Amino acid sequence: MLPIALYLRVGLNGLGWEEYVETYWDEDLLRFHYPYIGLPALDAAPYIQGTNWLGVALAALMRIPPAQRLTLGQTAWRRLVQCPENDYRKYLLCECVDAYLPLDESQRRALETTMLQDSDLGVRTMATTLFEKLREEGREEGREEGRKEGRRTGLLEGQRAVIQAQLEERFGPLSASVQAQLQTMTAERLTTLGRALLRAVSLHALGLED
Repeated sequence: MLPIALYLRVGLNGLGWEEYVETYWDEDLLRFHYPYIGLPALDAAPYIQGTNWLGVALAALMRIPPAQRLTLGQTAWRRLVQCPENDYRKYLLCECVDAYLPLDESQRRALETTMLQDSDLGVRTMATTLFEKLREEGREEGREEGRKEGRRTGLLEGQRAVIQAQLEERFGPLSASVQAQLQTMTAERLTTLGRALLRAVSLHALGLED
């Protein structure tokens, strides 16, 4: 068994050897000598044309001139969709390209449009499957964020109602101005107000009335 370190963000010399050494009393207790692959230091061009399909996918993490990123992504997709691996592995390899290829938003839209309109049916099918999955993940993240925001809003409204009830119990009916102030307060401000309410002798002392 040959252990190989695969560096996604550190290039070093691209391909090389490293050592890990542990010492005690100036003696080497452990010396681990291993090869590494530093993807960011490798030239993507020869790997994108190779027959190692993982290498084709990982070319997205290699050295790519910015102007060639979109073309490289298109080439990688076509080669991976047409490779002899099964559909599941093809999907994972294409997902790797999509996840790691450094595209800006306009380039990503251009890649999606190109893949969805490709002359190869397999490329179009894979693109439809992958991009729809990514959109669904985005929608789910949005829904989850919406649920979290809803919970935060519900808690804030509950907190505001409690503070208002305490103020009314202590100082009587609140004016429209004070109620309006409560409606704009953050959770932190309401918490501070609730603590101050324990000692305050008037709404003026709480800063709610002039």
